[in-house]
Amino acid sequence: MGRLLYGASRMRIDIEDRLLAHIEVVILSKLRRSEGFALSWVEPMDAGSGRRLVWLNPTAELVFEYFGSRPIEVDRALLEELSQRANSNGGLNLHELLGVSAGTAPSGPSSALQNSTPQPGSRPLSRSHRERTPRTAP
Repeated sequence: MGRLLYGASRMRIDIEDRLLAHIEVVILSKLRRSEGFALSWVEPMDAGSGRRLVWLNPTAELVFEYFGSRPIEVDRALLEELSQRANSNGGLNLHELLGVSAGTAPSGPSSALQNSTPQPGSRPLSRSHRERTPRTAP
């Protein structure tokens, strides 16, 4: 289980490594284009529950932490789905994407998340690849 740390206070969002890698590509792509957007999720019960929303912009402090050290396969269909959600008026809503709270095992994920195995055309996401990932269409 990886995590996204946001802001000077290091607000923590626990996210499965594979999904976090895809969210990282989408977030960095939007921020490179100086596009701000909303990211929201529902806290698990043990963290007090409730919905949270943060506004991500190019000046936001973000840290992506991964539990595993292996490169993660990029699923182009999942990247496209996440990009479309991030470009929507509601922003990227992790609760809607997973069907459950961030930090818990998904029970009703989107079709792009149902397969944990890489899709044809996927490739490992390494640090150098993330820096060269082409823009996704808005």
